[in-house]
Amino acid sequence: MTRPLADRFRSLSAAKRAAFFARLASDPGALHDLHYDWEGTWAREDQIVSLEDLMRFPLVVFAGPRGCGKTRAAVQLFNREIQTGRAVRPRIFAANAGDLESAVINGDSGIMATLPRWERPVYIASEGPFGVLRYPNGTVATCFSASAPESAVSHQGDLDLYDDVAKWGSNTMTSWSHARYSCRLGTMNGIVATTRRGTGVLRKLLDGKMDSVLVRRPPDVQANRGNLAAKFFAQMAAESGDSDLFRQELEDEELSAGPFSAVDFAALRVPHLPADVVDVAVWVDPSTSSASHSCEVGIVVVALDARGTVYLCDDASDKLTAGQWPGRAWDAFDRWSPLAPTSAHFGVETNKGGNMGPELLRQEERIRRMQRGMPGVSAAEIRTVHTQKSKTARAMPVARMATSGHLRLLPGLRMLEKQLRDLSDAAGEKNDRADAAVHGACDLGLREYGTGGAAVSLTGIGPIALGSIAVGPQMARAAPFQMNMPGR
Repeated sequence: MTRPLADRFRSLSAAKRAAFFARLASDPGALHDLHYDWEGTWAREDQIVSLEDLMRFPLVVFAGPRGCGKTRAAVQLFNREIQTGRAVRPRIFAANAGDLESAVINGDSGIMATLPRWERPVYIASEGPFGVLRYPNGTVATCFSASAPESAVSHQGDLDLYDDVAKWGSNTMTSWSHARYSCRLGTMNGIVATTRRGTGVLRKLLDGKMDSVLVRRPPDVQANRGNLAAKFFAQMAAESGDSDLFRQELEDEELSAGPFSAVDFAALRVPHLPADVVDVAVWVDPSTSSASHSCEVGIVVVALDARGTVYLCDDASDKLTAGQWPGRAWDAFDRWSPLAPTSAHFGVETNKGGNMGPELLRQEERIRRMQRGMPGVSAAEIRTVHTQKSKTARAMPVARMATSGHLRLLPGLRMLEKQLRDLSDAAGEKNDRADAAVHGACDLGLREYGTGGAAVSLTGIGPIALGSIAVGPQMARAAPFQMNMPGR
């Protein structure tokens, strides 16, 4: 790969550099021209996107470790398209208003720093959702914050700059969707600058499987070292070279790939359940509120056959209130429990709301029994789990079940499949369907959970702990999935 002119200049001897500057002194404007000559002087090949590429790829992603020049490359491309007049309705999206102003607009690699004074836009913070940039050629770039995703809906665009998507936090999926759906004019190009750090959106963009995405990544994680402090990489390696943060942020390693990222979901799908179902469970992952920004209530039906294979059967998840979801869960139970009437049961994660979830299910059961002329008592078995394991940690054994052929999916579970595929520990990621499914698979396939909210004693000497989950024996109707674990 051809090195940029600036790097080739740095490799010259001190004498040759001095002679070069001496020649420049006779033409004061020459050094200024070099300073703003991005594609001819400063840019690496991986930082340049041709017009042909931009017309071909709706999304261009500049990815790489911290300090590799991805923001500079994205901003330069954004400015180029505005200055040439090809972009008429440009927009800018950042994690928040602070990042928008301090990094994208006024940062060292921001819009103002990359343009000569007479070509710089004027930033007016009081206009638009989060301000506008008025360029000298009359083009207006509208600014948005990922913290207010709906603000982009009525501002359609033809060129978007998405800064550091890895930092967008709890609104990543919603903000990304609103941005992409409203970028529907002209060539509808999006320019992304981000590290690898892992939301489901980024994993999908960076996995190289989308023909509509052009990913630009430096061939060397230290490719931009000429523009950084001479001791930067060595010092960071000395301070934290053995940490996950160093590997992720400076060596560009993917450390947050989800547990199901290597699973072929098409191979897991089956048209129907087998005839030898021996156990059925409806697992619930409650939500603490039902506002528009709240998580869903995960309600997933799982089944077990006589060979120890777990089936994800039904997904009744939705944004539901505490007055709605118990009825939805019981509707699912009534539909599926006849397959295994003597063993069908509920499961509830109690991390959110404590014992409220099981009590709501019992209350719903008593009401239904009385409506059918039966005693108003609670008879259904309700298993509970309160875990401190991360979402990905407790999903790993279920992912191994999938790759070994011990997990199957019935048709119609598209949203559940998506959440499993994108499952991660990133803050704010919506994965309540996946959480309920993971608990259900652990319950039936691994026999991990006790009954009635408490672990059952195996020999009268108390519960057995597996990680942070108390577990007890279950009725052995089918051979549970066995993992090859040390010491077992």
